[in-house]
Amino acid sequence: MLSEGLSKDDLTDMINAYCKKVEDAGFIPMVYANRTWLTKYMNLSKISYDVWFAAYPENRVYVPVGGSKTTIWQSSEKGVVKGIKGQVTTEFSWKVYGGGNPSQKNAGKRSSGSNSVSTSSGTSQKTSGNTEKTSTTGSGNGVDGTVVSGEGPGKEAASIENGWVQTVPGQWKYMENGKATTGWKQVNGLWYFMDARGIMQTGWLFQNNLWYYLKDSGAMAVNWQNVNGKWYWLNQDGAMRTGWKFINNLWYYMEESGAMLENTSRTINGVEYRFDANGAWMP
Repeated sequence: MLSEGLSKDDLTDMINAYCKKVEDAGFIPMVYANRTWLTKYMNLSKISYDVWFAAYPENRVYVPVGGSKTTIWQSSEKGVVKGIKGQVTTEFSWKVYGGGNPSQKNAGKRSSGSNSVSTSSGTSQKTSGNTEKTSTTGSGNGVDGTVVSGEGPGKEAASIENGWVQTVPGQWKYMENGKATTGWKQVNGLWYFMDARGIMQTGWLFQNNLWYYLKDSGAMAVNWQNVNGKWYWLNQDGAMRTGWKFINNLWYYMEESGAMLENTSRTINGVEYRFDANGAWMP
């Protein structure tokens, strides 16, 4: 391509066209490139797709490429993994790809913790049981990488001993007495969830047969939340709602996936209902 004299804009258009094809086919596109390609041959201001950045610095310090939407850093080609013969590449990802997602068929279906309630209007709604949130402390020794910044999602001043610590770009842990907390943790009135390694989670979280949505900041969402163009309702305890929901004197209906019905009609329990463009039921 370079020998054909294509310009930076030409190459960028080709990248976007290819990624769009991948996206339309139902897959997640990414742009894999090193610093030279990202800075010399691409117009990053026109690329909205995630970047898989390949850079192998000897000091293993991450230096971002300005303007790139980097979510994965390939940091070395000389990694060693027990059970694998030879060297492998090592990657740091600060975005979750794949896994459970309520947009998938039958995802978000609750096998427990919910009950059906009759209402005076003759419709029914689902109410979810409460999920207790408590913080636990992991047994690890805390920071396992370079501290990039001292401010975390809660904008709370941090040290290695207490508060938010960023171990690699985009990867946050909440420390208490030098140890990373795991599970649910409330910080400044907001709930966050850290996995078994102590890493703060974002996106959809499935726990105790309930779905929760954690914003890009890591904070648990409540009330209406738009995810990939679909509206979801999260109860005050964060659990995703399905079925009927009465809000501000209007009825809405969330499918088993949690997505709100809008601008359509649907037969529910043998009765046909119509919903306007905002999702409200039209009697």
